[in-house]
Amino acid sequence: LALKLQSQRRPVEVIKELSLTDNVLIGANAVVIEGCRIGHDAVVAAGAIVVGDVAPNTVVAGCPARVIKQKDEKTAGKTALVDALRAL
Repeated sequence: LALKLQSQRRPVEVIKELSLTDNVLIGANAVVIEGCRIGHDAVVAAGAIVVGDVAPNTVVAGCPARVIKQKDEKTAGKTALVDALRAL
């Protein structure tokens, strides 16, 4: 008894693309799934798995990635101080 099977595999076309804006920081071993948008000045922590869009000025971490902090003026002031100390 012989059966003849035909494969119905079709080529897959990827139509989603990743969108990164200015000043985005992505940590080591982080995974960003296709179709996600990462907003300006956003930070993706090391090892995070991003499955959705990341808003501007946010820090995300975890699996799946969740917002853990919003960047604000206080955070920007601390960053400016650290940058100034490094320049010395």
